[in-house]
Amino acid sequence: MSTLLGLPTELHLRIIKETDLYDLESLWTSCTTFYDYGKQDLQMNRYRKAKYETITVGWDYSTPPTHIHPLFDLRNILEDNESRFYPRVMKINSMSYVDPEDYDNTMTAQEKDAENDKIVQQHDHRITEMVLEIHRKLLPNAPTTDAMAWNEDILDAEPAATVILLLALYPHLEYLHMYNPGQECWSSEYGALFSALTAAAMDPATNTLGIFSRLSDFTLKGCTRSSESECKVELLGPFMALSKMRSIKAHIVDGRNVEWPWGTGFSQVTDVKLEACDIDTTTLTNHICAVKALESFTYTFYPSEELSLDGDQYTWPTIQTSYLNGEYPPGLSRFEPRAIVASLQSHACDTLVFLELTAYTLRSSVPFQDEEPYIKSLRGFRTLRVVKLGTVMLYGRTKRSARFALKSKLGLKQDDSLGARAPPLIDFLPASIHRFHMTSGKVGKSPSRDDVRAMFQGLPEMREERLPMLEEICVEYKENGNTEEKEGRQELQSRCKEVGIEVESIKWVKDSYGRKSQTSWCDTPHPGASAIEGTNV
Repeated sequence: MSTLLGLPTELHLRIIKETDLYDLESLWTSCTTFYDYGKQDLQMNRYRKAKYETITVGWDYSTPPTHIHPLFDLRNILEDNESRFYPRVMKINSMSYVDPEDYDNTMTAQEKDAENDKIVQQHDHRITEMVLEIHRKLLPNAPTTDAMAWNEDILDAEPAATVILLLALYPHLEYLHMYNPGQECWSSEYGALFSALTAAAMDPATNTLGIFSRLSDFTLKGCTRSSESECKVELLGPFMALSKMRSIKAHIVDGRNVEWPWGTGFSQVTDVKLEACDIDTTTLTNHICAVKALESFTYTFYPSEELSLDGDQYTWPTIQTSYLNGEYPPGLSRFEPRAIVASLQSHACDTLVFLELTAYTLRSSVPFQDEEPYIKSLRGFRTLRVVKLGTVMLYGRTKRSARFALKSKLGLKQDDSLGARAPPLIDFLPASIHRFHMTSGKVGKSPSRDDVRAMFQGLPEMREERLPMLEEICVEYKENGNTEEKEGRQELQSRCKEVGIEVESIKWVKDSYGRKSQTSWCDTPHPGASAIEGTNV
């Protein structure tokens, strides 16, 4: 039987030629025969990998902060074409802000403009040829005038136009991070080009440029709630549809009634993390049903719309009338955890391993209705191992400022006694659960002594049958908690000790600057477990 090393030299050279540049080092170091072929190029390969593996454009908030124009990366490709095969990570930061010289000690704004002009003067013909070829492959039916307009923008050092060209030139990207504020161009003047990138990537047979052919991790980050710049959930869908995509992360992203056009179970994504987002339930369920085998799902609700008494779109008499009729004007923020869980149970009951549903605040969102927010039960999940929930989803009691902000403005009666009794854990948690994490945050209340007693009802007698894998319960609380919450934690420690379940307590504190940190420790550790103290976040 012939072996790899016994093959003729011509086949060895053919193998090397067909191997991806980024993977050549692994091939060359696999055996002495291939090492002899590549030892002269090994150092150059390692140099390129270290230099080009991560591409950052726009603001780079390292030390010191600097603004990196994408033309610099395009110049690298024009001067060394093989360099475009090495980037694995691309971070597209904000490019819309003026570059103040006192924030960038490497080059002044004038020096950067001069450098951009120099790049264009040296390579304008090659840039034009490159743009025309890529535009023809992306949009074969578009007029040439569109391609020339794109080319002119790049020659004028327009950052967004250049970034889209770079995305088409890097065939081996695996991780893409987009910071959205200031980049409305993705859906305006360059919307057709940006859509063409993802459309081309969805069809491997026609994706001759290799665009996003290896992309598996996409992060979309919006700005703060206080800014006017919004980040839209519509950007997530096309990336979720890519064949290699596995992880979708979003921070401060909003959306209403966004459809999924590619069919149920089309997406190969396994991890969805939506933090500080305001996405309506229709959009969430549309995208949940799109995933074939979802393993991890995180959603932290953060309402985006601060309603005003003088608002033009919604006036308080209109909202009051709608509220009393059980209806709300379209577009208002709403958190519906029970509906989200129902969708997950329908489409991911046999694959979901991690679930986190929390709310940063409920202010400016409409009140719960139709028995929301109570989840009632997670028993329908068969593989769920870790669950993190806001306590409001267990028994509905919330801080007055969170639940009744809208009611107080409407002049409606407030009732602090609202809320259900905490459900027994044996009827609530799935049999596959290993860790159950409760957090109250700014919304809910930590479990009281009566809540804990209700949760542990029947657990000592039926633990082996109903929750045989439950190992740990975690509870978060604030430094200035009241007596009722403290008694609840003491009761939880006592009950867990009786049934042999570990308890982790996480205390949130604020320093003199208002920064939050957490200290966690195990109250009833298993043999060999060690305490964790002073963890800053």
